[in-house]
Amino acid sequence: MNLIAITSHTTESELHYKTTFNKLKEKLKERGLLDSNDRRRGMIGYCIEDTYTQKFGYAHYISKGKLIKELEDINELEIAMLVDGGYSHFGGYSIKDGSNFTVKICVD
Repeated sequence: MNLIAITSHTTESELHYKTTFNKLKEKLKERGLLDSNDRRRGMIGYCIEDTYTQKFGYAHYISKGKLIKELEDINELEIAMLVDGGYSHFGGYSIKDGSNFTVKICVD
């Protein structure tokens, strides 16, 4: 799926992303993957050991990995939000194939 740049959101897409992110944080809390202060494990903590990689390029980075069993049900947008720590980016894409994922986040 293509990710919407923070500067290109409509009112509806902004609400969708915000709602999705809040629901994701609740899901992580319920599964013991986020503490009560919203501190998360970091992307490495959400992936099978030694599967997470991140490569940086000009104005972007690409993250790849395999999700832990507790997160195999999350969707491509939620994975991108985990990688980015939210949705304040300049677009990109997110691909999920089973529990494997690839996410490109465009930054400035």
